[in-house]
Amino acid sequence: MYMSLFYDWLFFNPSSETVMNIEPGILLMVHSVGKYSDVTLSCLDFLVQIPKSYKDFVQPLVYAGITNSFKKVLQVQVIQ
Repeated sequence: MYMSLFYDWLFFNPSSETVMNIEPGILLMVHSVGKYSDVTLSCLDFLVQIPKSYKDFVQPLVYAGITNSFKKVLQVQVIQ
């Protein structure tokens, strides 16, 4: 389930992609914090753990993609 929701996050390039590709994942996490915090924690755990499953030369790209996703979401104020 998580891979299909967060696949666009893994290789996100803010200069060539739109925030609309990553918006569903962040909105799920934000809106789940209060009542369904386990969903948010599970999503964040997936984003932290998934880069470890890639080979050495791809890991930095995945880390950068996830980091760029969070930066872009904050930059365009999808979340406060």
